[in-house]
Amino acid sequence: MDTWPAKHKLRSSREYSKYDYDYRQKINLFNVEFIYKQVSDKPFMRGKKQQLETLILYCWLHDMEGDEDYYWDEIINNLKE
Repeated sequence: MDTWPAKHKLRSSREYSKYDYDYRQKINLFNVEFIYKQVSDKPFMRGKKQQLETLILYCWLHDMEGDEDYYWDEIINNLKE
């Protein structure tokens, strides 16, 4: 949580967590800029920053957060356009 940008932190209503991650942010979601710099030298990752961000978002929504508001469907529809 300390590595999350301040703009991406939301006060949590849950007892066990002080902050929630605002995954609806549009800029540097999941600190993808840093992650991409670490893996962009791999041939299969070159030019795939948006796909990396989408994959991380999928994992976050389906494994960590839960997608009760169907945000994933909104993301997929935006990618199709």
